[in-house]
Amino acid sequence: MEEEFKQDLISLVKIPSVYDSSGTPGAPFGQNVSKCLNRFLEIGEKLGYKAKDYDGYAGELDLGDGDRIIGILGHCDVVPAGEGWKTEPFDPVLVENRLYGRGSSDDKGALLACMYAATQLKDDGKIPEGIKIRIIIGTNEEEDWEDMPYYLQKTDAVPDYSIVPDAQFPVIYCEKGLYDVDIIYNHETPDSDAEIVLEDLNGGSARNAVAAKAEAVLGFGSGEVRAELLEATSKLVQNEIEKQRFDGASRIEDDKLIVTINGKNAHAMNPEKGINAGMQLIAVLNRLPAEKFSHHKFTAEYCRVIGDDYFGEKNGLACSDEESGKLTMSVGTYKMSEGGSVIMQASIRYPSSAKFEDIKTKTDQAFGGGAFSVTQISHMKPVYFKKTDPFVNLLMNVYRDVTGDKETQPISIGGATYARAIPNAIAFGPIFPWEEELAHEPNEFVDLDSLEKAADIYYNAIEKICGLIVEEES
Repeated sequence: MEEEFKQDLISLVKIPSVYDSSGTPGAPFGQNVSKCLNRFLEIGEKLGYKAKDYDGYAGELDLGDGDRIIGILGHCDVVPAGEGWKTEPFDPVLVENRLYGRGSSDDKGALLACMYAATQLKDDGKIPEGIKIRIIIGTNEEEDWEDMPYYLQKTDAVPDYSIVPDAQFPVIYCEKGLYDVDIIYNHETPDSDAEIVLEDLNGGSARNAVAAKAEAVLGFGSGEVRAELLEATSKLVQNEIEKQRFDGASRIEDDKLIVTINGKNAHAMNPEKGINAGMQLIAVLNRLPAEKFSHHKFTAEYCRVIGDDYFGEKNGLACSDEESGKLTMSVGTYKMSEGGSVIMQASIRYPSSAKFEDIKTKTDQAFGGGAFSVTQISHMKPVYFKKTDPFVNLLMNVYRDVTGDKETQPISIGGATYARAIPNAIAFGPIFPWEEELAHEPNEFVDLDSLEKAADIYYNAIEKICGLIVEEES
């Protein structure tokens, strides 16, 4: 990639554009997200785009004039860095032409590559009159998607065809349904009756990422008998950690036992790729004596209906189809309230052929009684195109022409992209079939050689979509 592109990308990755709940007018999702959006708009103007800021909810970059619009949708916000990095996540480092940093792959690199590709297409005189290229930059994709409804209410027109460079090649014809819920343990047992009290539980950093670290604080009161119990519990916990070969430890501080487990981050669409530290921590806590532990009901019920299962087999949610594979369920965060209740943010990705009403009913049945209650946070319907759809075929042919890969077929994913936000949008790249998906994982990087090839694909794809529109107009 040319040096100017590299420096632009580095400037974007340096901005820790993680959602901040203390938003303000003009920066609804935090100052850093707003800063990153503004940086994208600045780069766009340098490349010849007309820029527009929709009150910090989204940005728009238009190239060319016309009533027919080709959309390119991406996002500038990123998930929290999480644990396990070998470099500083927001101090990008270039090693062997790989740029390491949170957001380098998801989604700043690909969106910037599309911007450069469209500019080159215009400079080459290949954008016909009457067609406009529109880059749409979202700001809340990693959270609750509050950006897109606001943008769609304010913008002058919706694109005729759109690509979303926020997934994999060759082309995504199917995205699973996404159902986000909070699972809540309602603590009722008086802690005064327990000799071992769970005083705090905290794990994970985002709903849509596997918890990479979790920690519990256990209290024992004071006195000689309590000290003996503290020591015995410490040994029991440490033995269990070693027995299960978990990456964790326990330590005694100020008459408290602090238990820490380290897992491995992964995207909630493929939770089996990660190691959920919260799952492992609760499994350890479940070995404490039931009659002495304040939260045995919680740990026992958790192990019964969630445990180490990512596919809904313990709680009756399990289902699958040929197009989109198995349902997955990931608990991303664990947080204890002052009263001892525990709130867990979970993300369920269900097959495209399943009915949401069935998934919701089964979720309510699994978590809506006894120790737990469940609250719906959001739902996104599946995205599905036939593999023979003309738009799918167009993108497949472009991919094959540039790469020479005639074998890889259109694929289905469990992730949620902006292809759900507007009609006639398809997720397309930038990760190649031979590359590992590192979104939401530690040590995220983008290979600049691969990104250059992706830019060639986007250049050709935009050109072909222009041709398709010209044909429709003739």
